[in-house]
Amino acid sequence: MREGFEVRKVFEHLDRLAYEIGPRRTGSKGGERAVEYLSSRLREWGLRVVRQEFKFVSQEERLGALLLLGLPSLLLSFLFSPFFSLLLWSPVLLLALRPELLPGRRACNLLAEVGGKGERRVLLAHWDSAPCSSLPRLHDFLILSRPLTLLLPTLLLLLRFPFPSLWPLGGILALLLFSLPLSLSLLSLSGASPGANDNASGVALLLEVARVCSQLNPRPPLLVVFTGAEEEGLWGSKALASGGFLREGDRILNVDTVGVGRPYVVTGGGLVRRRRTPSWLNREVKECLEKEGLRPGEWWTVFSFHDHLPLLHRGFPATTLTADVRPRRGLLLRLGPREAGRRGWRYLHTEEDLPERLDLSTLERVGRALLRFVGAGEPEG
Repeated sequence: MREGFEVRKVFEHLDRLAYEIGPRRTGSKGGERAVEYLSSRLREWGLRVVRQEFKFVSQEERLGALLLLGLPSLLLSFLFSPFFSLLLWSPVLLLALRPELLPGRRACNLLAEVGGKGERRVLLAHWDSAPCSSLPRLHDFLILSRPLTLLLPTLLLLLRFPFPSLWPLGGILALLLFSLPLSLSLLSLSGASPGANDNASGVALLLEVARVCSQLNPRPPLLVVFTGAEEEGLWGSKALASGGFLREGDRILNVDTVGVGRPYVVTGGGLVRRRRTPSWLNREVKECLEKEGLRPGEWWTVFSFHDHLPLLHRGFPATTLTADVRPRRGLLLRLGPREAGRRGWRYLHTEEDLPERLDLSTLERVGRALLRFVGAGEPEG
């Protein structure tokens, strides 16, 4: 029963992850310590833990590889024919579309089956924290415009066939359009966030939900998943989607950055390529939140990428629960869906994302709503 839920234990997990362990970037010592901590807690409650390993490539490694290949390719275009220049450019496009072709490092997801019969619920939370961005607004813009940094130089290389005189000025323009945004993106990444809200808040809540459910008889049908390398490009969720651990009929809720502010259910994402989450699943999540006295909103994310996306692409019903103090709509976002917005919580992906900035009441009510979602029983009296 939900009386077993203790928000004090949630904050103990938060302090351990954000303060004692600190930054938890995938591939770092902090990340390894976080995985060990999660495994030990789950086993302590008698749950069998499965470690799913996968390869990932970090943000810096991807940006560095693109620059390393792209700059020589564009420089050599001043010396070679249009056809050979385009041929030299093609590996850059290939790596941009298929970053898994790059040499990578190992990371893991942790999965714990609570048990029980019936329609299974799956709760996700990514355990890794993000690199800090020294220019967060510029970083958001560069992420949104990244496809153009590849498409525009490609277009200039193609226009060189009917307009040979386009070079060398076209080549200089292509160099600037390609190198400046990617270089700024790479240079804006420095250090790592302790990630109290993003996403020790989600991890701590899932640990407490797992502890409570492990003590119930009968146990609700629940799979708890802690994904890795979310901040590097949703690598853990992609591995989970193709790993055979999920089954048809699972209802999947990703819990990400829920420590302060109003809760929101992500209804979809993107401006050009739009992907909606299941409305029936969103309604179910919102009803659970409302029963705990919360007023959930709907959010169409543009700059944020969450772990439900690879699962949706694979046909699994999945959505994300998040929270924020005041999502903002700029001029560009007003052209998108009505609920589109960017995060208003200014400490995201900074060294100031610490436990003392989170709200105890929000964590407790969201945690109890999660127990409702997984079917952990109604409170007594």
